[in-house]
Amino acid sequence: MQTLKGFSICSGIGGLDIAFQSEYIGVQTIGYCEIEPYAQAILHSRMREGWLDSAPIWPDIKTLEESTIGNVDIIYGGIPCQPHSIAGKRKREEDARDLWPDTYRILRDVRPRFFFLENVSGFSTRSGESPAFAWRVLDDLTRIGYDVRWTHVAAKEVGAPHRRKRFFLLAYTRCEPKHLFEWFHGEEPETSSSGFPPDSEDSQQWQFILKRYPQLAPAIESNLRGRVDGLAVGVDKYRRKRLEGLGNGVVPQQAIQAWLTLTNDYSLT
Repeated sequence: MQTLKGFSICSGIGGLDIAFQSEYIGVQTIGYCEIEPYAQAILHSRMREGWLDSAPIWPDIKTLEESTIGNVDIIYGGIPCQPHSIAGKRKREEDARDLWPDTYRILRDVRPRFFFLENVSGFSTRSGESPAFAWRVLDDLTRIGYDVRWTHVAAKEVGAPHRRKRFFLLAYTRCEPKHLFEWFHGEEPETSSSGFPPDSEDSQQWQFILKRYPQLAPAIESNLRGRVDGLAVGVDKYRRKRLEGLGNGVVPQQAIQAWLTLTNDYSLT
């Protein structure tokens, strides 16, 4: 497998970074860009623990320039989903949180060989009478010399106990070889043994697990994820930040599956 030098934008708490630095993709990340202090702290923690490559964190994509990024093979990230989520108002380019113009500026200036984008499934669906925002992205990328392919992968497809369907896009320069898979071939991820707990409604599987690990029984006492029922022993001031980080993030196995799909061995013409 070929090692790529990469730069991570809108890094969040590092879900995509774990995927891209895994043995399945093999990117060496030389820099991150993330504006939220809590997410920055999580990235630093994961670097110290060895989960992520140690590298500087640039605090704002709007001031990120070619000279800061340097010569990289791939830029990857998940720009904010709020302008495109069906759970919001879907203002798209009229939403101040839309960071596609800054992402496009960076790609135009740096011209990496590859660009990988993750976003919510609403990114690729119509909003009223307006076409999918993804079409603007595709048009911009082709204008600066990229070919593009995309796919959708749900977290449930890789064993997670929730749906979390996501849109994934891979852009590559037109001078790349016709068979991307020759560059990035790796073993398929083990989706049948993913390490996720069963779905909350999968009572049969939970019974099997509790027979082997009865100490887990109190942890599923409540339908609420994270804490058992009862009085709180203290105030967790970071709980909201954790939930926001998880909500904005992506399951690493999900991104790996998307990458393997998008780099599969059929001709790129």
